[in-house]
Amino acid sequence: MSGIGSGKAKGVRIREWRAKVDEQLLNTITLTKVKDFKRAYLARFVDQPVQLRHAQVTMDGYIRNLRALFREEVIKEIAQLGVIVPPMPFHEVSMSVKGLSGFAYSSKIEAQALTRLAIAELSTDRPEEFKIFIFGLLLGLRRGEIDQALWTWINWERSHMSIEAHEFLELKTVASGGDVAIEQELLDVLRIFKERATGPYIVESKNNSRRPKNYRHYRCESSFKNLNQWLRDHGVKARCPLHTLRKECGSLINEKWGLVAASKSLRHASIKITATYYVAERRKTTTGLGALLPKGKEKGAA
Repeated sequence: MSGIGSGKAKGVRIREWRAKVDEQLLNTITLTKVKDFKRAYLARFVDQPVQLRHAQVTMDGYIRNLRALFREEVIKEIAQLGVIVPPMPFHEVSMSVKGLSGFAYSSKIEAQALTRLAIAELSTDRPEEFKIFIFGLLLGLRRGEIDQALWTWINWERSHMSIEAHEFLELKTVASGGDVAIEQELLDVLRIFKERATGPYIVESKNNSRRPKNYRHYRCESSFKNLNQWLRDHGVKARCPLHTLRKECGSLINEKWGLVAASKSLRHASIKITATYYVAERRKTTTGLGALLPKGKEKGAA
């Protein structure tokens, strides 16, 4: 809307870009400008149905985040500091995707086959990527949690991992902390890795943890990139393959233990988040009356 462009564009210096953004006045954001931006953004993909749906979901995400950023309680808190925020138009902008189905996760992963491939191709030669894989698919951890996971999180006797904030890890929400159950077989694998550990972090990296001011830093960035490419090469074509493992984990738990268990394991703030974005319902939802129908060879069958 301001013509500044994306901070991710090639050749853009992030600090200079942020400075230009900070110079913009909020009263320049109008309903007309927001609608024009939305229209222009989606128009780029009008002849590409798949990309258009991705763009619609992305745009809805922008609107939803901006609504939250300028919600009434935030405006009141800022006003107490002497800053008056002009009325924002984001609640007047309609969403592109209607209903929960527009955001629902649709599983395209053959989890057992993919796990076998990871064991064969990653566990020995690329162990750090294998750890990331199992933390994503078997435990449903977020990228930041995997990056900062400590050996002290694991309770070997009670077979669970306690996700906790520490100096270099700020949890996404209060609900993000908690215990995640670990299967005995996975616990045995982790014991082997623990014997070889050279530091406090489960996934090892040459990079040290730090807290940069202008962007999120991942110790294991190169391992994340390598695993994402491996996942794409093996059929996980989503824009965020590692995060797709987390969604698949939630779907598998939901299939076996139900939605409440999936939400608790993924440590969501509400069960609605799990149902809307993170699980694919794969349990059979038929009437069961098909068993009464005549078999193919029975008299009268078509």
